[in-house]
Amino acid sequence: MIIPEPVHLGCDDFAFELLGVNCLWHGHRQAGHPHHATSPAGLGGDVAIVSVHWGSNWGYAIAPSEVTFAHRLIDAGIDIVHGHSSHHPRPIEIYRGKPILYGCGDVIDDYEGIGGHESFRGDLRLLYLTCTEPAGGELISLRMIPVRLWRMRLERASQTDAEWLRTTIEHTSRRFGTRVAARRDDLLEVVSVHTDPHPRRIQAGVGC
Repeated sequence: MIIPEPVHLGCDDFAFELLGVNCLWHGHRQAGHPHHATSPAGLGGDVAIVSVHWGSNWGYAIAPSEVTFAHRLIDAGIDIVHGHSSHHPRPIEIYRGKPILYGCGDVIDDYEGIGGHESFRGDLRLLYLTCTEPAGGELISLRMIPVRLWRMRLERASQTDAEWLRTTIEHTSRRFGTRVAARRDDLLEVVSVHTDPHPRRIQAGVGC
């Protein structure tokens, strides 16, 4: 389903345009030319975001078709690829200076207490803070707030849990050359990327 005309939303100094909802079964395999449905050309919004429901609920493996599809979205002019489906954070890639979040995990849900996937630490969550350059959409900084779900409430993760999240994201994102650092304010931050074929320096410590 595609909503043909953008929906305009505004609040103070921020403006949003919702281009539509595109529902494709196994869309990353079918959509050989995603720019036909997602091209941000002509939109007045500052940042173009595609939110994709894909991948496994548990696990860190990223299918080659998902990587290809995400790259095509960026190549078509999308600034941020927001992946969701998994119940825990999954790898991060910076491609051509723009973030691909292959799985952001849950925030608040009713999965608490369900057993069988304890090794993924589903109680630990990340809140993502992206800062982008409006003119070109390039990433300036990507920070994450480590939190823990406890009895349907979010609380700041302990230093030990935050370090577990940092090392897990960095380790599972190693194929993309992504490094994650712990900041003095207890946030995590993507600080460098080594394998991007179109590298741009991420300005660690620079705020929006």
